[in-house]
Amino acid sequence: MLRRARPARLHGSGTNFAPAGKENVRAPAVQVTIVASSAETLDGLQAYLSRAGLGARCTRELADAHADPCSAVVFFPDDFSCEEVIGALERLWRERPSVLPLVITGEPERYLRVGLTEGKGHALVVMPRPAWGWMILDAILSGQSVRG
Repeated sequence: MLRRARPARLHGSGTNFAPAGKENVRAPAVQVTIVASSAETLDGLQAYLSRAGLGARCTRELADAHADPCSAVVFFPDDFSCEEVIGALERLWRERPSVLPLVITGEPERYLRVGLTEGKGHALVVMPRPAWGWMILDAILSGQSVRG
């Protein structure tokens, strides 16, 4: 009779988690910052990415998008002004060009021309809403620019 292995249970939140009963576990190699105004969006994506083995930090402030070292920043810009979001993206490209920026929006056409100047770092990944956790995870891990 075959038994399925049970996945390790995770405890803690966001970037501070470890398999139950284990100490001194290394932090995840991929760290992600999530920027959204909705607590449900922040909590849901953070939990999904954490279960997938990524570290995830949440903020409701666009100004905090570049604050901590990370591999990717996921923006949910629909509750912010477009100009403020573009300003946050420009600052991210200027201060942390190695970070992959993702925008998940109900209005993808507003962001399709942002960041087309060469030499800014990673190309902006624009995904229309709804975007499921696995889609966002795949975009982060592949680092591919998916437009439209």
